[in-house]
Amino acid sequence: MEEIKQSPRPMLVGLDFPMALKAIIDGKTATKMEWANKEIYGVLKDGFLMLHKADGKDYQWLLSEADLMGHDWRIIELPTELPIDVIN
Repeated sequence: MEEIKQSPRPMLVGLDFPMALKAIIDGKTATKMEWANKEIYGVLKDGFLMLHKADGKDYQWLLSEADLMGHDWRIIELPTELPIDVIN
């Protein structure tokens, strides 16, 4: 497991699926390094594993063997949006 310092908040990389799943259950988001699009990530929503995709929608996550056996999972922290009154 390695920590990356380039991002504003460190993220863990090189995790297996059970470690990524635990992080998702704990309220974090996880993505696979092989997923080139950084807007795709797994999240727990209303008790279901969901896959958030680049179109901004969440889809029920049907896990593949590659998802389950992969050791390329990373935990990411999504940027928080500023309230509209702070922007204006």
